[in-house]
Amino acid sequence: LIARTITQPISVLIRGTDKIARGSFERIQVRSNDEIASLAGAINDMSSKLGQINEAKAELTHQILHELQTPLTAILGALHILKTERTGTLNDEQRNMVGLIRENSDKLRDFSHELLDIAKMEAGMIAYDFVHTNIRPCVDAVLRSAQTGAARKNITVHSRIDELPEIKFDIQKFGVILSNLLTNAIKYTPANGSIHVEVGVDEDRVKISVRDTGIGIPEADMPRLFTKFYRASNASLSGSKGTGIGLALVKAFTEGHGGTVSVN
Repeated sequence: LIARTITQPISVLIRGTDKIARGSFERIQVRSNDEIASLAGAINDMSSKLGQINEAKAELTHQILHELQTPLTAILGALHILKTERTGTLNDEQRNMVGLIRENSDKLRDFSHELLDIAKMEAGMIAYDFVHTNIRPCVDAVLRSAQTGAARKNITVHSRIDELPEIKFDIQKFGVILSNLLTNAIKYTPANGSIHVEVGVDEDRVKISVRDTGIGIPEADMPRLFTKFYRASNASLSGSKGTGIGLALVKAFTEGHGGTVSVN
């Protein structure tokens, strides 16, 4: 009885701190009047302050992104006018410059959307629009887009897709998951390499595997690979730049579907 009196509140504390580590700042309820209760009170105070800091960070990120979106919308509007040559005919060099501006504006827009998703994720505000349908059309669409990007580096994308059941998933967020994995595979695979995508059913779940002949990932980096803003120590070897947001979103959206993601 004495042992249980000690171990039960400790178990509650362990579960509570586990939730805090995952970004859930709920109060820990411990039925005890000893030092463990004092420890629970201290953890609750810390959790409350962390929650307030998290909310402040999310609010600041929202404000920054709002300030970014306004000039970005104006830039994209002006680019559309230039591209359609409403203000006059463009020569080849000007068309190239307009294309370059558009490409980098799109990158900035995508980055701001990713940052917004990260802010929502940290604040626990990500909403899912689940539908019950077959995942195959979504997989095919992402693969077609990836094959276009891979062709620029002469990378071959192989795919094997088994017969798939209807499942409940968010089409837009699932597209982000698979697209980010394939984009990374293309980014870190040298020219003339290959990428293999396999989609099938493993027990009662859909399992997706993305494998490539890229530069690989050092084993020491693997535990932190899905942490926001983290990039593997050898990422610069590919010559590609990245923000370290993509895989954090992959993890968040996958877990939001009740799934898991891992790397070998």
